[in-house]
Amino acid sequence: MSKTPFSKLSEKLSPVIRKLSDINIELLGRDTQVLKITKGDTPDMYGVTSDVYSSEILNNVIIKYPLSEVEMFDSTHDNTADVDSISLMDILPIEVMVRYQDSGGVDTDVVGLEPADIIVDILRDEHDNKIPIRMEIKRIQGEFFGRDMVKRLYQATLTRGSYTSEVESLITDYINNFE
Repeated sequence: MSKTPFSKLSEKLSPVIRKLSDINIELLGRDTQVLKITKGDTPDMYGVTSDVYSSEILNNVIIKYPLSEVEMFDSTHDNTADVDSISLMDILPIEVMVRYQDSGGVDTDVVGLEPADIIVDILRDEHDNKIPIRMEIKRIQGEFFGRDMVKRLYQATLTRGSYTSEVESLITDYINNFE
């Protein structure tokens, strides 16, 4: 099958557009390492499925929070999440982007996040205490030039409350080993 001039142009320009997208992402967000937790179903010999969680650490992620202020605690004294109130952080989407290249310019495999994946970002307070920000992937968007994807954007929302003991254990291990 012969290619149209636009298809040929798309093949040549898509890597350049991806590189420009990576630069744009780096200017807009905060480069971070996150924990990704994925839920899967495993059937037993009777066909009954049970939830199985897997985790991996992603290093080429940039997060753009909608506001410069992140509302995390109801009170600064007890460090408990306020699950009864709604703030703008609960409504406005958090943009999560995965670069096509690492900071050294080496191509990376773009990790596919899926809706309902949990990601955990860690912020630090003025005393260097680790503050986990738990998010859930809600939407996936892609930008294309011709038939080639040039940008992938995920929208996440904050999650509050607790998870299953297995997920909490994965999050706790990540927080304890985070440097």
